[in-house]
Amino acid sequence: MKKEVGLWIDRRQAVIVTLHDGTESVERVTANFEKRGHYTSDVQTPSQASLKIDRAEDKYERHTQEMVNHYYSEVTSHIKDATDLYIMGPGQAKTEFQKYVEAQKLPAAILRVEPADKLTDAQIAARVRQSFERHIHE
Repeated sequence: MKKEVGLWIDRRQAVIVTLHDGTESVERVTANFEKRGHYTSDVQTPSQASLKIDRAEDKYERHTQEMVNHYYSEVTSHIKDATDLYIMGPGQAKTEFQKYVEAQKLPAAILRVEPADKLTDAQIAARVRQSFERHIHE
């Protein structure tokens, strides 16, 4: 039996719409990212201060990527048994998530990845339904 899943995703949250056996459900997964802090240094020389800031930036980037991977893993746990997948959202999170899903080798066929601005849950659900209806007729 088909389990069609569409989701709107950005770096703060994902709204997941599942269509299965004539039912529709909507779930929300919220990212838990820490806010970026300011990096200061009391080192005297500019080159040493620059090196310390570069290290702090690298540490921040690694930490951010770990948090993104954790968030994408949480979203993936909600779609792991999907047969078809439709991804939408603003910015680059939608394509990052697409690559993450492909790397995880989930059985879902990614039918479409599209840009979408901020939408209400009802608008997201309607777009997901329309997308899968269009796919049937293509």
